[in-house]
Amino acid sequence: MGGLATNISQAHEIATKLKPPFAIKAQVRVAGRGKAGSILFADSVPDAEEAAEKLLNTRIKGTPVKSARAEYMCWKA
Repeated sequence: MGGLATNISQAHEIATKLKPPFAIKAQVRVAGRGKAGSILFADSVPDAEEAAEKLLNTRIKGTPVKSARAEYMCWKA
């Protein structure tokens, strides 16, 4: 369960509908995005917003991140 955000207010809206912890994932067509640092974890709504902002203002292997998926993380490594 989760949703796609293209800005911080959308990330906030999605996170408030879920319960923490969250996984925030950059949506880019690039192999190895996890190893590239494009999957972040958050324990609160403000942390989820911060993670989404960080991802939406970055590039993964030269590709700009235009959207991020916020999801409830049912397990935490």
